[in-house]
Amino acid sequence: MTRDFLQDALGRWVVLAAIAAGALLSYATSSHVIAMASGVTFLLGESLEFGVYTPLRRRARWGSSRWARVVVIANLTGMVADTLLFLWLAGFPVTAPVVGGQLVGKAYVTAGSVLAGVVIRRALLRQPARQRVGT
Repeated sequence: MTRDFLQDALGRWVVLAAIAAGALLSYATSSHVIAMASGVTFLLGESLEFGVYTPLRRRARWGSSRWARVVVIANLTGMVADTLLFLWLAGFPVTAPVVGGQLVGKAYVTAGSVLAGVVIRRALLRQPARQRVGT
């Protein structure tokens, strides 16, 4: 979700640099097994999400219902891959309760972020045009 907002605000190249930096940070701050699992998972999950979000985002205005669907689709792609791959690489059990718990937690974060984006957009649209551009 943060990746989606960052891409909209700063562009794709900044996002790709942030993905690489995040993977390096994971490696530098964790045990080798967790770091490797986290880094690989972060790179793959965020890259998948980036690959889904980027083409779909071109047809959706930020904060619109279409944008919300794009974010949810992209995040579902990333969260499923991220969850399964991380648990497997880190040596954690890949069982229905563990995977389900991970996905439910990530779904709550995605839903809250999408809701915040829609609410912010609607609030901005209610302002007169003069106030929106900061004059």
